[in-house]
Amino acid sequence: MLVKCSLLGRDPYWGRILSEAGASGASFNPDDSAVSYGDHIVAAGGIARDHDVNAVAAHMQQDHIQIGVTLGDGAGAAHAYMTDLGYAYLDENKGTS
Repeated sequence: MLVKCSLLGRDPYWGRILSEAGASGASFNPDDSAVSYGDHIVAAGGIARDHDVNAVAAHMQQDHIQIGVTLGDGAGAAHAYMTDLGYAYLDENKGTS
């Protein structure tokens, strides 16, 4: 849900992405990881990278947002699809987070 909140808020919060990758049970070293939004790498090696903030913001305004996560642990690949959060959900739950 935190990833969905960052998407709704148009905030490329890459730490949430890596946190969810870790929570998934995937074994990886953050030092070998990278996170990108569209073609723009926003973090690598577990730290933020300089990137074109305006280009990332423009990407996040689209209906379909592509997030790339490289775990650096082999050649496997996967795709995941999800729906976004609505404001009604946020209003219902804003007092409990």
